[in-house]
Amino acid sequence: MVDFSGCILGDSGAGAIPVETRQEHADAALALASQARQKIAVISPELDAFVYDRPEYVDAVKSMVLGNRRAEVRIVVMEAGLISQRGHSLLDLGSRLSSFIELRRAAGKYRFLNEAMMIVDEVGYLFRENREHYRGKASFDDRRESRALLDLFNSVWEPATPDPNLRRMMI
Repeated sequence: MVDFSGCILGDSGAGAIPVETRQEHADAALALASQARQKIAVISPELDAFVYDRPEYVDAVKSMVLGNRRAEVRIVVMEAGLISQRGHSLLDLGSRLSSFIELRRAAGKYRFLNEAMMIVDEVGYLFRENREHYRGKASFDDRRESRALLDLFNSVWEPATPDPNLRRMMI
């Protein structure tokens, strides 16, 4: 089991850390989100509940957004209807903090993208090679790879569209 407690965003010389289990993926996502200062970008086909719907993760995102008026959280999913049916804490948070958190559904050829990723402050990332497996890698200090992943994210984000299933109405 990988221990991410010693990893510091932007100052961690460990290089890429192999992430091979669901728990390691969730721990890496939490460690990265907890240290985020301004930007989080996520592509997750089903917005993996074990990783992104945990109270600690949602609290970390909320803290970042409330602590920085220039904060930005962008999330692209493929299965908007499924996520809405199951319910998800990030949908609820996004509806309350919609100026900072935006969720979109992938368009066109990107609907079949099999990878998942999270890029934090353009310096740290978590990458999952395949939605069927948790094999991937994380880094807390790799601007080059983070930038490459962010370029991929942006190419998916631009044609992505808001989806009514990803909006929660507060009553």
